[in-house]
Amino acid sequence: MWVLFLLPIGKNCYFRVFNTLRLRKKLMTQFIFMNMKKYIIQLVWLCLLVFNTQESYAQSDAQQKELKKELKRLEKEGWVTFPGSLPLSEQLSTVWQKQRLKDERGMSVNVVTDAQASANVKSVAEAQAVEFAKIAVAGLIESALISVMEANLSNARIAKDELQSVSELVRQTKNTITTRLGYVEPILKIYRQQGNTYEVSVHVCYPLKQTVEAAKSVIANSPSNKLTGEQLDKLLTLN
Repeated sequence: MWVLFLLPIGKNCYFRVFNTLRLRKKLMTQFIFMNMKKYIIQLVWLCLLVFNTQESYAQSDAQQKELKKELKRLEKEGWVTFPGSLPLSEQLSTVWQKQRLKDERGMSVNVVTDAQASANVKSVAEAQAVEFAKIAVAGLIESALISVMEANLSNARIAKDELQSVSELVRQTKNTITTRLGYVEPILKIYRQQGNTYEVSVHVCYPLKQTVEAAKSVIANSPSNKLTGEQLDKLLTLN
């Protein structure tokens, strides 16, 4: 029946119909292939997402276990929070997050340290603990700034002996840099009483970006500085 129907149409028209059907088949094949390719890409992304989610959950579970363990230890040793402050569990969580936060280059985003002090008056012990923490931070700031400068050495286009000179300048001015940062509220502050003595433990956190800006200002105004402002900007950058 189809032959009888097509014969009167003519040979050219028949071939046009045939080519149209063949083109439709080709387009359909390409469409199916493109959709399969898209489906495979989506499936790969989904697998990666599931894997990363599972890994995140595993890390989160491990962190929670570690935090609970540390919380029990502190409570067992008699440490308590100051009146009006956040619960100990939340303060510990903040310390954990600040310590482990890194940028895209794998460098720590914050400078975090802790210190303890004892005194017969709680407020005195607190002030001493914060001051001791700032002294400890000065050493950490020195290490952090030198790491930043070493990572930026090629971009700054300065010689290694000039880097050593700036590193020595950082060592000499680290306490000035710390003072320039000013007072920071501890991210963890706890105490315990042993007889008539109060023991206070604190954790302090300084953002590395803020520390770098303070270091730029101190070094730029130092008589020993031999770098130009552009070199210093490139040497002390987190970008």
